[in-house]
Amino acid sequence: MFEFQLLFHKVRLEKTAISTRVRQLTFQAWRAAVFYCVCAAVVISLGAVSSPVHAISGGTSSTQPWVVQVIGYKEGRPYVCSGSMLSSYMILTANHCAAQRVIFADGTMIDTAGFYPVKQSDIKVLLIKDEYKLKEYATLGPNYIDSKNPVPAGTRATVYGYDGGGLQTAQKKLTVVVENHGLVESVAGERAQETFYVSAHSGGIQVGDSGGPLVINGLLVGVITQVGVHPADNRPMGVISGLSPVFSVIEQVEKYRKARAFISSEL
Repeated sequence: MFEFQLLFHKVRLEKTAISTRVRQLTFQAWRAAVFYCVCAAVVISLGAVSSPVHAISGGTSSTQPWVVQVIGYKEGRPYVCSGSMLSSYMILTANHCAAQRVIFADGTMIDTAGFYPVKQSDIKVLLIKDEYKLKEYATLGPNYIDSKNPVPAGTRATVYGYDGGGLQTAQKKLTVVVENHGLVESVAGERAQETFYVSAHSGGIQVGDSGGPLVINGLLVGVITQVGVHPADNRPMGVISGLSPVFSVIEQVEKYRKARAFISSEL
């Protein structure tokens, strides 16, 4: 069984070649500066509805059915994140997001039934109490780390979120560029985490967009977890947790559900 806990880690760039695991991308000095600036300026992206919250700035309107809002309550106040529907009962979002209810693009609301934190990332697999069928769900991208095939800098991608951060606000999408992608190791020396750093030439990811998807060529490849600024011109930058540690968790959740369904059918 998975341990339910929030995982907050400070991270730093890998500086040495590692022969026993996938080698991190070679970064130029200014890219390393991007990382340190982001870490210094990071704000955990929980947006309180009771006060104005900035979500995706710029961008265009979107109606992607599998992009959802994840709502949680802390001290009686609602907080809003985004998420990606993987199946009729499973959602990916940021682990630091409070998550008691999910709001779908059509306005349907369903309470959550529990979640499974993904180790070595700020991601969790969220389950809802009642299945909700869509015509399409998010399609997971490849495991870039296991395949030793990092995403090149300059690759265009798309992030999704909700304008304004309030309940049932308009869904938006924004074209971003991958600044760098590779393995990042925590200060404590724990297992390296797959991380993307992205920015936009116009607009940007804002506080309140946590849990939203990063999509490349139509495939879900990451989850928005933090926000910082570009050191060169103060443009907003997004810190995205990659999915390499997610695949095994999803597989275990599906096996667990199948086992429970089988046991129920035999009773």
